[in-house]
Amino acid sequence: MMFKALLKKQFKELGMTYTSGGRGGSGSGAGRLISGKWVLLIYPLCLFSLGMAFYAMAQSFAPILFPIGLHWLYFAYMGMASVALGVFGSIFGVVSGVYKAKDNELLLSMPIPPGMIVMTRMISLWIIALVCVVTGLVPAVVVYIRDCGAGAAHVIAWIIAALTLSLTAFALSCIVGWIVAIISRRLQNRSIITVLLALVLLAAYYVFYFNLNQYLAKLMADAELISGRIKRTLYPLYAYGRGCSGDVVSALIALALSMAVMGIIYWVISSSFVKVATSNKGLKKKTFSGKAGAEVSVPGTLFRKEFKRYLSSANYMLNSSLGTFFMTIAAVALVVEAGVIRELIESIGVPMEFIGRFLILGLGYAVMFMSSMNDITAPSLSLEGKNYWILRSLPVDMKQVAKAKLSLHFALTGIPMLLVIAAAAFVFRLDILNILLFALLPVSFMMFTAYLGLASNIKFPRMDWVNETVAVKQGASVLITLLGSLFPVMGLGALYFFVLLDKVEPTVFLLCQSGLFTALALILRHWIMTKGIRVMESLPC
Repeated sequence: MMFKALLKKQFKELGMTYTSGGRGGSGSGAGRLISGKWVLLIYPLCLFSLGMAFYAMAQSFAPILFPIGLHWLYFAYMGMASVALGVFGSIFGVVSGVYKAKDNELLLSMPIPPGMIVMTRMISLWIIALVCVVTGLVPAVVVYIRDCGAGAAHVIAWIIAALTLSLTAFALSCIVGWIVAIISRRLQNRSIITVLLALVLLAAYYVFYFNLNQYLAKLMADAELISGRIKRTLYPLYAYGRGCSGDVVSALIALALSMAVMGIIYWVISSSFVKVATSNKGLKKKTFSGKAGAEVSVPGTLFRKEFKRYLSSANYMLNSSLGTFFMTIAAVALVVEAGVIRELIESIGVPMEFIGRFLILGLGYAVMFMSSMNDITAPSLSLEGKNYWILRSLPVDMKQVAKAKLSLHFALTGIPMLLVIAAAAFVFRLDILNILLFALLPVSFMMFTAYLGLASNIKFPRMDWVNETVAVKQGASVLITLLGSLFPVMGLGALYFFVLLDKVEPTVFLLCQSGLFTALALILRHWIMTKGIRVMESLPC
């Protein structure tokens, strides 16, 4: 009964995290209604998009491996890709959901075995890995059925394969999560480890994706050699591939191996759970020194508070500022590959006059697209959560609070944006006028997205969250900001290149867009500083 109650609690929390909406305090429930419905729509769309990417990958492998009978190697490659997706989808939940859960001490104070707590939490997190793995496996199965057909043995083997891949992905997530939890015990800023790990995984994915053609060429030349090496050195992978090809016995062998590994990992984690979950070695106690602190202005203090809150949350950093990472990488890549880019432009054979007409607009759209991944202000008010009363109790004008949240977005988006602009100006040898024109579009767009995010969060705050993932990922404000920033980039770009290309000069269109984003930003700013501030002051503490 105790295990059943704990498991029910975990699934309830999982459901609230991924489907619930909310509005702070005694709101009418409009935010709850909007958020819940849209979230239920957005997740299937995201999974469908990932599935289409895996379908394209399966389409690439199939013509190479099917004609020579290496069906198992096809499933082995697609299985590895599915495991990578499963690891990426569940790895961050291991630390936050197992070791850093807010109710750890409460549950450990009860007569509940630590192993039971770990088991129920691992089962709920395994579901996430299973969903991710199935998203990658189904497209591979669809391509296989289309080209080779399937029987009852294949269907049984694929069900077993889904369990095998999900357990493998979750086992890897648990190993890395356990290591991160052990290391982060001794660090004050534990979220940095998680962010670095996420960025490494993301970078590895993009390196693999952009080099896929080279891998396919090598596979086409040495498929037999590669398959022989996998048979000799990676038997579980070979057994999994054979199982997906219709060999149920091989599928069961692969499942048994993955279950054995998962059992060992569970024993290790449950044995060290109490020590790791209750350890705070990385946190130093504050002592009163008796010295007067340096005088800091109110805006500076509020900005520092926002920045510290940002650094303290890996979820906040990863989900709200990926654009910062991409723009920084883009700036470095532009400078490093400057010579290659110039040679490529010269080799195209298109007159520079023609390229110059569209270069500034194209660069502006590229930077806009990267900056649209930043929605730092969208959850910034919701993240105050139950501590909002502390902020309201301070003798601080709420306008200064709003400006501090906006300043964080401007700093984390604007600085890497300027780096990209400077790098592009160096690579393409832009003059001062073109640099100003280039900067005008993304900067005005950044202002618009910052004000849109804060205005949306003021209108639809979520102060009643239990897990901060709910505030950062879900909610009408996050959805409105992401869609409101992405659609202008795609919609206006399509409008110009498909309708207005021969009718309006690129520079004129650029100026019109910049004026539109600036006007919208000013309107949103006026609402925030008038009605929005009154809403912030009226939110219950």
